[in-house]
Amino acid sequence: MRFHYKKEYLNLFLLTLFNDMNNDMWASNVSGLKRPIVRPGKFDKLARKNIYIHICIWSIASFLVFLLLFPYFIILFIFSLLKCARFKRIRKFPKEIFLGFTGSLLEKRLRYANISYKNSYWLVRPFSKAIVPGKSMTVYHVASLQDLFGALLCSFCVVPLIIRKHGLSNVIYAANSFGWFLVFFSFKKMDGINKIYFANQKDRWAVLFDNLPVKNKVLLQHGIEDGDDFDVVKLKTITTVFAFNQREAEVLKTHLLDCNPDIFFYNHSLNLTTSYINTKSVLIIGNCFECFDMEERIIRLLQPYEIRLVLKPHPLLDKTCYHKLGNKFKLEILNDDVYPKVDLVLSYRSTLAVEYEMLDIRVMYHDDFSLDSVLKYMNCENSII
Repeated sequence: MRFHYKKEYLNLFLLTLFNDMNNDMWASNVSGLKRPIVRPGKFDKLARKNIYIHICIWSIASFLVFLLLFPYFIILFIFSLLKCARFKRIRKFPKEIFLGFTGSLLEKRLRYANISYKNSYWLVRPFSKAIVPGKSMTVYHVASLQDLFGALLCSFCVVPLIIRKHGLSNVIYAANSFGWFLVFFSFKKMDGINKIYFANQKDRWAVLFDNLPVKNKVLLQHGIEDGDDFDVVKLKTITTVFAFNQREAEVLKTHLLDCNPDIFFYNHSLNLTTSYINTKSVLIIGNCFECFDMEERIIRLLQPYEIRLVLKPHPLLDKTCYHKLGNKFKLEILNDDVYPKVDLVLSYRSTLAVEYEMLDIRVMYHDDFSLDSVLKYMNCENSII
């Protein structure tokens, strides 16, 4: 049996780390951490109080991760082997396939683009329990014993390469390698697929999809790009892009793409779930790590006025700080699945703000509004409670 092993495969995975590591560096800098390898999470408060504690904990954790990686890969290999034995092999592949590697977000973006998807095949990433809206398909329907051994061998080989290039403190990034190589090797044998749809912009999967031998690749914009957050590995083989608007399309072409795809724009946006009747309402789109002080100041200044204030936290960031504001001020904290119809949105440069703009709802961004402009727009200059 010839195992999949080429140095170019290892180099391609190492290339994907450039995106993932820079993404984590940006996220941790936003949260106030100094180490670029940890996303904002439950240890943030401890890390802010004592960066040396954070470094010490992470150094010990990195060494433990290194010791556990190889047994972990073997467990994943055995698990995948059992899965492949259980699933019936697919030998004839559909002409187009949807890559559900971003949870439910791809389905949302497909609705925005008016693309039919419910009767098509969806591929989900390994070890995922995601429920897809179409016909579900996994790598276990495709992978052979050769693919499994190839993924295991490449995962073993990539660990020392990551340590040599990025240090032991970043060895945790190797934990994703087995699933990544398994998808890569399985996809290489999917003859007949003519078009793929995905919403991964700048992670390891985006780089993988960009290197697949598929003629037509449709990227549906995941979120807005500032263009100056961090450098990324540019995608070179995208044939079609669906973007939020012309500005976002230009940023994508400049910052993310090294090709000349056809550009289309989303036709739809959010489905608003709540409407506030007979009251003026303002939605604050929250980002507690970047904008908490600004948001608290806005909430405090708007308290005396007859305005219903609602706040929607970022779904991936800590929300506990907002509960304190909810107890202190007249403020409603929204759940992830609630999108209210409001008179005005106050936000940082966020994807959700752009989605509200697509609904012709006025959005004011933090860097270009004042309290007077908010009150004037809401006709509240004299409506003090």
